[in-house]
Amino acid sequence: QLIYSEQAVANIQIQKYLAKAQQASLDQQALTVILDIFEAYFNVLKAKTSLQIQQENLESSKTNLEFAKVRVSIGASNRSDLYRWESEVANSTQAVIDAQSTFVQSKLQLGRILNMELKDEFDVSEVSLDDETFENYTENSLGQFIQTPAQLEAFTSFLVDEAQTQNPSIQRIDANSELLDRQLLLNKRSFFAPTVALQAGLDDKLWTGGAGSDVATIQQKQIDYQRCDVDQNLERGIRAQLISVVSASTNVNYSQISAENAQKNFEIVQDSYKKGVVPINQLIDAQNAAFSASLNYSNSVYNYLLSFIRLENII
Repeated sequence: QLIYSEQAVANIQIQKYLAKAQQASLDQQALTVILDIFEAYFNVLKAKTSLQIQQENLESSKTNLEFAKVRVSIGASNRSDLYRWESEVANSTQAVIDAQSTFVQSKLQLGRILNMELKDEFDVSEVSLDDETFENYTENSLGQFIQTPAQLEAFTSFLVDEAQTQNPSIQRIDANSELLDRQLLLNKRSFFAPTVALQAGLDDKLWTGGAGSDVATIQQKQIDYQRCDVDQNLERGIRAQLISVVSASTNVNYSQISAENAQKNFEIVQDSYKKGVVPINQLIDAQNAAFSASLNYSNSVYNYLLSFIRLENII
């Protein structure tokens, strides 16, 4: 009957640390998959929104083509306006086809990550940029914490501290470090700690020396270097991603203003063209500006969300 064995006790504790390290590694893999799903999902939404904007631009070109036909019929314009708008309609139609292709490809990518069969059809819900999905992030602005460079530094340090305690990569390294500490303690105790059973025995190691004689110590140094490397990568990643979030947040605000004003200008110019007040080039410029601003605004929202989620993932 075994009464006491340092080897057995150490093995139990080492297995617990090993299980802890394996769980942290599993958590890290899960976070990676979750981030991949988020990115794939938002890419689908981004592609769908782009398709909708392209379709709206196509409808605007068709409407303007009808206006041109009226102007030609009453002698307010020549047929060059018709040719120009027919060309714009053709280009817009091709853009819609390309956007549709991108949308389908993004859905296939999301389906692959979700392990869906190719034959499984699905669609994503209609989500506007004012939906709760986006408000949950856009309303939680980081601006209240980083109004000055000093506040930015303080907030960054806080996020780094959080990451260095919560990130699974750190937890895995810490668990491996505890495992090696216990292994090193076992090695030291093995010089004098007996194994006690109904028949007690004692093994004595007279001497061990030379480079590499204590593998656990070498491995512990390697773990320390790994921890330092991960800490540095986390800090570097958080600083870069936080700046990305701040920049993306600013882009959302300004691109929204730009999109709203460009759309208002387009509507005014379109009405003026209908009445024969402005030439075709001015309307085309206004339409292209409204289209580009609308597309830029939608992209800025998705870029902001992805930046925020990537920051959360690092932490």
